[in-house]
Amino acid sequence: MVNRHQPQPDPQQRSQQTPTDHLVSEVGDAVRRLGLQVNSYVAAVARQTGHHTADLHAVAVVRRAAEHGAPMGAGDLGRTLGLSPAAVSAMLHRMERAGHVQRTRAGDDGRRVLLVPTDRTFEDSSHLFEPMTDGFRDVLDDYSPEQLAVVTEVLDRLRDATADAEHEIGHRERGLGPA
Repeated sequence: MVNRHQPQPDPQQRSQQTPTDHLVSEVGDAVRRLGLQVNSYVAAVARQTGHHTADLHAVAVVRRAAEHGAPMGAGDLGRTLGLSPAAVSAMLHRMERAGHVQRTRAGDDGRRVLLVPTDRTFEDSSHLFEPMTDGFRDVLDDYSPEQLAVVTEVLDRLRDATADAEHEIGHRERGLGPA
């Protein structure tokens, strides 16, 4: 069945593709499929726990920042997730009620509020995401350290390219032209 909403490739152009072009396309498709499947898993966890998927993403962002020694404030979280201050405030109230985050005053600036993940955050996220991370480990155990280093590099570079594209879209949305 032909998708009328998606432009069909020119047959002549398709015949000019190199094997590398085809593989690059396959990798892009695989990354999209993985992203969609991870999103589906997060949605299933959200349904199981009664949380919003956005809250689960926020918990992951706050947890990662804390693990890297860079606690974030509400404004940082809003910028990271692309949410308004009002949406972040409502989200933080839900996260606090669920016992996943605490707000604390920054030591050097009492006006700044930092978001600190609770022990429950680490316990819950480890438990809820264990089936997925165990599955990842099972797959990745089949590869050598050298191969895993390449996979890590590729995924990091794809993440960076995505962040650059997101930044460019942000410039366009504000009428600033290309980044």
